[in-house]
Amino acid sequence: MPRKSWLTLHPKSLAACLVLLGFTVGLFACTVQARRPWFGKLSFEHHQWLTANTLRFARAWHAEGPWTLRFALLNEPRSVEFPTLLSRNPYVSYPPGFVLTAYAYSLVSEGAPTVSSLMSWNLINHGLIAVALGGLSLLVLRRLGLDRGTSTLLATVPPTLELLLPGPLYWHQNVYFADQAVLLPYVLFILLEAIRDAYPSARTSSN
Repeated sequence: MPRKSWLTLHPKSLAACLVLLGFTVGLFACTVQARRPWFGKLSFEHHQWLTANTLRFARAWHAEGPWTLRFALLNEPRSVEFPTLLSRNPYVSYPPGFVLTAYAYSLVSEGAPTVSSLMSWNLINHGLIAVALGGLSLLVLRRLGLDRGTSTLLATVPPTLELLLPGPLYWHQNVYFADQAVLLPYVLFILLEAIRDAYPSARTSSN
């Protein structure tokens, strides 16, 4: 028999989720507008060279094909001096997943990776992280026994901090590298685990 769910999908709970979602999306839209003067531009300051490196790797994939390059992150272009993948000085400190998502997004947005497409993907990450943090907070607060109104109000705090603190506000547009790429999958994983734990009856029972 499936276990009894800790929480139920009540219409008022769905309304609370919509209120929280509307608040988070509205605040995110304000931050996008505030960051617009720096969108699509690279400077030599504050780690934006990491964005340039991601863009270089993604452009190499676009020019030669990721399968051809075996998804390697190559620091040198193909030339007489660098005829093999190994001679092209591959970057091996991180796996190539952070480039894969940015490259895939560029294919469906602008075709070839650009500063704008990379920053757009970074902003999408920021917005989704904020939404996931809000949902996770609401779920945890309800599990702790707080009423819907209080839970919804307090659940606005994590996405607000994520969107307005100077660090993420700057990095989640202008700097994109492995650290920014891994945050969204991590937060989504925690959120799905919390949903799985809060609504066990939604899972297929093995008993």
